[in-house]
Amino acid sequence: EIGVVKLDTLRKQVSAPASVETDPSKKAQIFPPVGGRIVQLFVRMGQEVRRGQQLFEIYSPEIAEVQTEFINARSSLAQAERALRRTKDLHERGISPERELEEARTEYEIAQSELEGVSLKMDIMGMSEEDMGKPLIIRSPISGKLIDLNVAPGEFIAEPDEPLMLIADLSSLWVTANIQEKDIRFIHEDADAIARFAAYPGEVHEGTVLFIGDMLDVETRTTRVTIEFDNPQ
Repeated sequence: EIGVVKLDTLRKQVSAPASVETDPSKKAQIFPPVGGRIVQLFVRMGQEVRRGQQLFEIYSPEIAEVQTEFINARSSLAQAERALRRTKDLHERGISPERELEEARTEYEIAQSELEGVSLKMDIMGMSEEDMGKPLIIRSPISGKLIDLNVAPGEFIAEPDEPLMLIADLSSLWVTANIQEKDIRFIHEDADAIARFAAYPGEVHEGTVLFIGDMLDVETRTTRVTIEFDNPQ
């Protein structure tokens, strides 16, 4: 065949088996902060949720104890502040000695530290002053879909060491391919990639190489290459 000479781009294609994964930074396992009874469930399996949306309500004696600690610590701090202010005034007027002022200042600092410690415990549990006297409501840390649900209303959680829910943002997915050692030199970040899935015969999905593993599997002599694909539907 005779034709006109022209410039073209020659591209090396590499094929490999792969598996679909969620982006680890876009999924959240929801653990209860403490053991207790699930009072109410606000979501259902497969539901789309927004960041900050209520997931479930839990009641625990431990939650009531922390709230009581906070009230006591706040009251102690207010009392220590009044005592410090009174002692400082007396000291400035020459009535109270330096030692009493230092003691009052120390008591105030201790009370302040105790309140900060209890406030930190409340923050870890996801509570605020507005939640005092109420069961604790757990909210979603991310927007996504509820893809796993392992709890029901009325259930008692003895040990909070198992996730109750799994939420994942599936707007984009990772496809991880195992590239043979001999083909690694043909792969680079931001390279175009296509994927075909047995569940969708005839469809071709386009993505981009996100990153290439730095380690070679000593048994399979392959390296993991992760490709990101948009998944709007």
